[in-house]
Amino acid sequence: MEQEPHAHNVQSGERKENGMEEIRGALQEILKDVMRRYDEQIGREFIGEIFTLKEKGLLLTRLETPAHISVHFGMWKTDAKDRASALYENYHRLLNEFRQLAFEIKDGRAYRNVREIIAFSWLVTKHSNAFRHLGFHTEDINRHPLGNALQAEYKEALVHEDMQSHKDIPPSLAVITKEDFLTVYGLHRTGEEGRHNL
Repeated sequence: MEQEPHAHNVQSGERKENGMEEIRGALQEILKDVMRRYDEQIGREFIGEIFTLKEKGLLLTRLETPAHISVHFGMWKTDAKDRASALYENYHRLLNEFRQLAFEIKDGRAYRNVREIIAFSWLVTKHSNAFRHLGFHTEDINRHPLGNALQAEYKEALVHEDMQSHKDIPPSLAVITKEDFLTVYGLHRTGEEGRHNL
Protein backbone atom coordinates (compact mmCIF):
# COMPACT_ATOMS: atom_id res chain seq x y z
CA MET A 1 0.00 0.00 0.00
CA GLU A 2 1.51 3.32 -1.07
CA GLN A 3 2.14 5.81 1.69
CA GLU A 4 0.52 9.21 1.40
CA PRO A 5 2.98 12.13 0.96
CA HIS A 6 1.67 13.84 4.10
CA ALA A 7 2.33 10.75 6.22
CA HIS A 8 5.87 10.51 4.82
CA ASN A 9 6.54 14.18 5.65
CA VAL A 10 5.27 13.70 9.20
CA GLN A 11 7.53 10.68 9.72
CA SER A 12 10.49 12.53 8.20
CA GLY A 13 9.85 15.48 10.51
CA GLU A 14 9.62 13.17 13.52
CA ARG A 15 12.96 11.54 12.61
CA LYS A 16 14.61 14.95 12.34
CA GLU A 17 13.13 16.11 15.65
CA ASN A 18 14.18 12.88 17.37
CA GLY A 19 17.70 13.33 16.01
CA MET A 20 17.78 16.90 17.26
CA GLU A 21 16.57 15.76 20.69
CA GLU A 22 19.37 13.17 20.82
CA ILE A 23 21.99 15.81 20.03
CA ARG A 24 20.47 18.28 22.51
CA GLY A 25 20.44 15.70 25.29
CA ALA A 26 23.99 14.55 24.51
CA LEU A 27 25.47 18.06 24.50
CA GLN A 28 23.66 18.99 27.71
CA GLU A 29 24.88 15.84 29.46
CA ILE A 30 28.49 16.63 28.57
CA LEU A 31 28.10 20.34 29.36
CA LYS A 32 26.77 19.63 32.86
CA ASP A 33 29.95 17.72 33.68
CA VAL A 34 32.22 20.36 32.15
CA MET A 35 30.35 23.13 33.99
CA ARG A 36 30.75 21.24 37.27
CA ARG A 37 34.48 20.96 36.62
CA TYR A 38 34.63 24.67 35.88
CA ASP A 39 32.89 25.44 39.19
CA GLU A 40 35.51 23.35 41.01
CA GLN A 41 38.42 25.03 39.23
CA ILE A 42 37.17 28.56 38.64
CA GLY A 43 39.99 30.99 38.16
CA ARG A 44 42.46 28.36 37.04
CA GLU A 45 43.91 28.20 33.56
CA PHE A 46 42.33 25.51 31.38
CA ILE A 47 44.76 22.74 30.52
CA GLY A 48 43.92 23.18 26.84
CA GLU A 49 45.98 26.37 26.76
CA ILE A 50 49.05 24.26 27.37
CA PHE A 51 48.25 22.26 24.24
CA THR A 52 48.05 25.44 22.10
CA LEU A 53 44.61 24.51 20.87
CA LYS A 54 42.60 26.67 18.52
CA GLU A 55 39.87 28.08 20.73
CA LYS A 56 36.50 28.50 19.05
CA GLY A 57 34.74 29.27 22.33
CA LEU A 58 33.50 26.18 24.14
CA LEU A 59 34.97 23.91 21.48
CA LEU A 60 38.74 23.64 21.22
CA THR A 61 40.28 22.00 18.16
CA ARG A 62 43.69 20.96 16.92
CA LEU A 63 44.86 19.55 13.62
CA GLU A 64 46.79 16.54 14.91
CA THR A 65 47.82 15.38 11.43
CA PRO A 66 46.58 16.45 7.99
CA ALA A 67 44.01 13.62 8.35
CA HIS A 68 42.90 14.09 11.98
CA ILE A 69 41.27 16.92 13.93
CA SER A 70 40.94 16.52 17.69
CA VAL A 71 38.15 18.25 19.60
CA HIS A 72 38.14 19.22 23.26
CA PHE A 73 35.66 20.99 25.52
CA GLY A 74 36.88 24.26 26.99
CA MET A 75 35.89 26.39 29.95
CA TRP A 76 33.71 29.50 29.80
CA LYS A 77 32.09 32.23 31.81
CA THR A 78 28.47 33.23 31.57
CA ASP A 79 26.33 36.16 32.63
CA ALA A 80 23.37 33.85 33.20
CA LYS A 81 21.81 34.22 36.66
CA ASP A 82 21.14 30.51 37.19
CA ARG A 83 22.55 27.16 36.16
CA ALA A 84 19.64 26.20 33.88
CA SER A 85 20.03 29.43 31.89
CA ALA A 86 23.79 28.93 31.67
CA LEU A 87 23.28 25.37 30.39
CA TYR A 88 20.77 26.54 27.77
CA GLU A 89 23.02 29.39 26.63
CA ASN A 90 26.12 27.25 26.37
CA TYR A 91 24.31 24.37 24.68
CA HIS A 92 23.41 26.70 21.80
CA ARG A 93 26.92 28.12 21.67
CA LEU A 94 28.47 24.66 21.53
CA LEU A 95 26.04 23.43 18.87
CA ASN A 96 26.87 26.47 16.72
CA GLU A 97 30.58 25.77 17.17
CA PHE A 98 30.10 22.20 15.94
CA ARG A 99 28.31 23.64 12.90
CA GLN A 100 31.10 26.18 12.37
CA LEU A 101 33.72 23.43 12.55
CA ALA A 102 31.76 21.47 9.94
CA PHE A 103 31.73 24.55 7.69
CA GLU A 104 35.50 24.99 8.09
CA ILE A 105 36.14 21.31 7.38
CA LYS A 106 33.98 21.46 4.26
CA ASP A 107 35.45 24.67 2.83
CA GLY A 108 38.81 25.22 4.51
CA ARG A 109 41.97 24.47 2.57
CA ALA A 110 43.81 23.46 5.73
CA TYR A 111 41.27 20.67 6.27
CA ARG A 112 40.99 19.28 2.75
CA ASN A 113 42.82 16.04 3.70
CA VAL A 114 40.95 15.48 6.97
CA ARG A 115 39.45 12.00 7.29
CA GLU A 116 38.44 11.87 10.97
CA ILE A 117 37.40 14.05 13.88
CA ILE A 118 38.48 12.50 17.18
CA ALA A 119 38.00 13.04 20.92
CA PHE A 120 40.26 11.34 23.47
CA SER A 121 39.08 12.11 26.97
CA TRP A 122 37.63 10.95 30.27
CA LEU A 123 34.42 12.56 29.03
CA VAL A 124 34.17 9.89 26.32
CA THR A 125 34.46 7.16 28.96
CA LYS A 126 31.87 8.73 31.24
CA HIS A 127 29.48 9.83 28.48
CA SER A 128 29.93 7.25 25.72
CA ASN A 129 26.22 7.25 24.87
CA ALA A 130 26.22 11.04 24.58
CA PHE A 131 29.10 10.89 22.10
CA ARG A 132 27.23 8.21 20.16
CA HIS A 133 24.26 10.56 19.88
CA LEU A 134 26.66 13.22 18.55
CA GLY A 135 27.55 10.81 15.72
CA PHE A 136 30.81 9.44 17.14
CA HIS A 137 31.69 5.80 17.77
CA THR A 138 34.28 4.49 20.21
CA GLU A 139 37.43 2.74 19.04
CA ASP A 140 40.26 0.87 20.72
CA ILE A 141 42.93 3.52 21.24
CA ASN A 142 45.66 0.89 20.82
CA ARG A 143 44.51 0.19 17.24
CA HIS A 144 44.30 3.81 16.14
CA PRO A 145 47.23 5.34 14.22
CA LEU A 146 47.48 8.18 16.76
CA GLY A 147 47.02 5.90 19.76
CA ASN A 148 50.55 6.06 21.17
CA ALA A 149 50.85 9.83 20.75
CA LEU A 150 47.44 10.56 22.28
CA GLN A 151 48.07 8.28 25.26
CA ALA A 152 51.51 9.76 25.92
CA GLU A 153 50.18 13.31 25.79
CA TYR A 154 47.26 12.50 28.06
CA LYS A 155 49.56 10.83 30.60
CA GLU A 156 51.79 13.89 30.61
CA ALA A 157 48.79 16.17 31.15
CA LEU A 158 47.67 14.23 34.24
CA VAL A 159 50.37 15.92 36.34
CA HIS A 160 48.59 19.26 36.03
CA GLU A 161 46.18 20.37 38.74
CA ASP A 162 43.31 20.84 36.27
CA MET A 163 43.26 17.12 35.55
CA GLN A 164 43.15 15.89 39.16
CA SER A 165 39.35 15.84 39.51
CA HIS A 166 39.02 13.08 36.92
CA LYS A 167 42.43 11.41 36.94
CA ASP A 168 40.86 8.10 38.05
CA ILE A 169 38.64 7.92 34.94
CA PRO A 170 40.61 6.37 32.07
CA PRO A 171 40.26 8.20 28.75
CA SER A 172 38.55 6.64 25.75
CA LEU A 173 38.67 7.43 22.06
CA ALA A 174 35.63 8.60 20.08
CA VAL A 175 35.83 8.92 16.29
CA ILE A 176 33.61 10.24 13.52
CA THR A 177 34.50 10.32 9.83
CA LYS A 178 34.60 13.61 8.00
CA GLU A 179 31.66 12.55 5.82
CA ASP A 180 29.54 11.56 8.83
CA PHE A 181 30.41 14.78 10.67
CA LEU A 182 29.29 16.88 7.72
CA THR A 183 26.12 14.82 7.37
CA VAL A 184 25.21 15.02 11.08
CA TYR A 185 25.81 18.76 11.22
CA GLY A 186 23.81 19.51 8.09
CA LEU A 187 26.34 20.20 5.34
CA HIS A 188 25.89 17.09 3.21
CA ARG A 189 22.47 16.87 1.62
CA THR A 190 21.14 13.36 1.11
CA GLY A 191 17.58 13.98 -0.03
CA GLU A 192 16.79 15.61 3.30
CA GLU A 193 18.20 18.75 4.86
CA GLY A 194 21.04 17.00 6.62
CA ARG A 195 20.65 14.04 8.95
CA HIS A 196 19.37 16.07 11.87
CA ASN A 197 18.20 19.20 10.05
CA LEU A 198 20.22 21.36 12.43
